[in-house]
Amino acid sequence: MAFLELQGVVKNFGRNTVVRGLSLSVEKGEFVSFLGGSGCGKTTTLRMIAGFEMPSEGSIRLDGADLSRVSPNRRNLGMVFQNYALFPNMTVARNIAFGLKIAGQKKAAIATRVEEMLELIHMGEYAERYPHQLSGGQQQRVALARALARKPQALLLDEPLSALDAKIRVRLRDDIRSIQRSLGITTIYVTHDQEEALSISDRVAIMRDGRIEQIGAPFEIYNAPGTPYVETFIGTLSVLKARVKDPRQGILLVDGQEVRTGKPLEAAAGEELRLSLRPEALSLVAEEGNKLRGKVVNVKFLGSIVRVVAKVGENELSMDAFNHPRLPPPAIGREIDLYFAPEACMLSKPDAALPVAAIEEEDEEG
Repeated sequence: MAFLELQGVVKNFGRNTVVRGLSLSVEKGEFVSFLGGSGCGKTTTLRMIAGFEMPSEGSIRLDGADLSRVSPNRRNLGMVFQNYALFPNMTVARNIAFGLKIAGQKKAAIATRVEEMLELIHMGEYAERYPHQLSGGQQQRVALARALARKPQALLLDEPLSALDAKIRVRLRDDIRSIQRSLGITTIYVTHDQEEALSISDRVAIMRDGRIEQIGAPFEIYNAPGTPYVETFIGTLSVLKARVKDPRQGILLVDGQEVRTGKPLEAAAGEELRLSLRPEALSLVAEEGNKLRGKVVNVKFLGSIVRVVAKVGENELSMDAFNHPRLPPPAIGREIDLYFAPEACMLSKPDAALPVAAIEEEDEEG
């Protein structure tokens, strides 16, 4: 039996169903992220684990105990919110001590535990400061320490970094992961930030329409998406219209140019398929495999990465290359050859995935 189990969990708000028969098993000490756009049910699922919402159907078990109808204050869980939720009239030390005091612990034990937590978040010198005297990142560290002070069975984080600027987000997410590993605490993390989820999680659950579309290690989710939706949702993807030329040899035509997939195709000659390619799979350097001729229509400087966008007939193809200060990218309007291996080809039926417009809308809302 897993440490945390959700079985057939459903959540209705009136006639609106936001979580639909969700089942999930999380092992002790595991870090699992819920990732998805707005309205996918990720925060509602977290709130049901925390006890702020009760499931309409199904069960939630923690270490063998059924929590489905247990109030939040009787669940031994730590919760970190997006908006810090610190008491403005209390110092850092008193904020961390609050839960311990409510639990009736002795003053000496509280003082010892607060000192441990301050050391854990590297904020011992800030013990007597008030929240308004701290930066956003420091306030979120205090909120994390407060959540961990009572030694909860599991830690729940609801988009804890979304109010912070980019550099602080990266630093704090790494700190959260380091603290989680050092304590070995089971953690559920909700985010709409793909980089965040992929960089710190043991497993990522991609959510859509109240269900888990796919769950797996970040490497698996990115490199072996299990559904067309996940394939399109995660990372950047170039989607090209292709037509089958020779199904037995796995040969396609893209704008009249041959593409070899390296495996037989489950499609008839002349059938249209969707060919998807990751930008890092493409190269300007001649190599064995596939080659598509196109014209550069855009160049995006992304710091360490330069993204070149080329038009191949009616298709657009994005390629990522490392930024080299002495090797400028090709100019807009120039014709180039893009090379990629047969193994880089991801294929699906044209109508198998969520429409691109719908995915973009989810990203904007999330």
